[in-house]
Amino acid sequence: MRARWLIPVVFLAAGLFIGYFIGNLSGKQNTVRVVYKPLAEMIFNAPKMPGPVKEWEDKASQALSGGDAGAILQYRLKELEAAKKTRASGELLSYIYQRLGEAQLVTGKYDEAETNLSRALSMAENNYSNDDPRLADILVTMGEVNRRADRMSKAAPFIERAMNIRLKQLGGSHPEIGRLANLLANTYKESGQPEKAEECYRMAMEVEKNRLEAGVPDVSKVLNGMGELHTDRGDSAGAEKFFMMALDEDRKDFHRVLMNITRDANDVGISVVAQGRVDEAEQALQFSMAALEAMEKTGMKPDIVYNFEVHLYLANIYILKDDYKKGLAELEEVRKLLGEKIGSKVREPFTENVIFGMMMKLVTEVTNTAIKKAADDPSSGKSLEVTLSRIRENVEKKNFEEADLQLKTLIGKLRKVLESEAGKG
Repeated sequence: MRARWLIPVVFLAAGLFIGYFIGNLSGKQNTVRVVYKPLAEMIFNAPKMPGPVKEWEDKASQALSGGDAGAILQYRLKELEAAKKTRASGELLSYIYQRLGEAQLVTGKYDEAETNLSRALSMAENNYSNDDPRLADILVTMGEVNRRADRMSKAAPFIERAMNIRLKQLGGSHPEIGRLANLLANTYKESGQPEKAEECYRMAMEVEKNRLEAGVPDVSKVLNGMGELHTDRGDSAGAEKFFMMALDEDRKDFHRVLMNITRDANDVGISVVAQGRVDEAEQALQFSMAALEAMEKTGMKPDIVYNFEVHLYLANIYILKDDYKKGLAELEEVRKLLGEKIGSKVREPFTENVIFGMMMKLVTEVTNTAIKKAADDPSSGKSLEVTLSRIRENVEKKNFEEADLQLKTLIGKLRKVLESEAGKG
């Protein structure tokens, strides 16, 4: 895939993340995620199927991987029809009714979904013990059906029973318990049972507290729910406390995503400029720059290596495109970053080695570009080479302060040479 197609893909990925993130903050679960992506330890092999049933099961699985909800529903109906013809076992019929109900949930057919999930549950109860994890899958989906149909008081008992089964299976500290406790808390809150909601929110917070420092979206979702609960009670001070905690967690995750966008966009820019696709490289690096600026505007400190990298590569790109003014401005930004790093009271040898090594590579490329453009002025080219050599010597000796001063001299010489060439044009 050429890089010009990758840029909108990166935007789309960021948009999908934000959509998912906002969905979590609102306390509403993503149905497809809840229904079709259970935890690895909760996935059971489907019961043994006769050939005609297996054929439709495979087609439904293929449609699932393609996200075609309508096709999934049709294949599940065909699968049920085939199973009835083969006098399938109660275990297999329970499985098929469950999958059919899930497909009907996704397509908004809530009454039909509830009917088929009730059949699945009844058959499962006849085939498994009361605390079998397979029942929990059905119960969670029944709770979700009733939530989507705005029948909150009916949804709560299903989710509560599922959570009790999961507690026996997984223990109280498993993330799935936190997810179900939060779902149950939201359900109680929306059905006008604030005391039960608070109890479940606190249970969810207890599960999540060990993951707070990781900035996990589920943490902020729980904290936001507690804030909403205090708002409903008219306790604005209590609500503020939880909303601020939720915001702090969101900021951590937002920072991580922006850092990843910066890293990936930089890498795209570097790879395509190496192939001579300068305009596409500029696009990618401008996207990286936008992510860095978003960090700064929200009070976050961008990673100096990525920040340094994007300015250096943009400088090179602008000079390759004969936009000397922008190129030199980017080099000045590089000097500003170097000055901040050198002037820092906290010295970080590894970071300094990385950024000065990167600087030498890119500044050498920029200088060589300028020398080629000023081929009819050998004395200027020689002067640039001498200054570049001095920078290299100081970097090798780790005399970064002197290297920075020599870079200032080099930028002045580059400005003179490049502006002269622009005047000739």
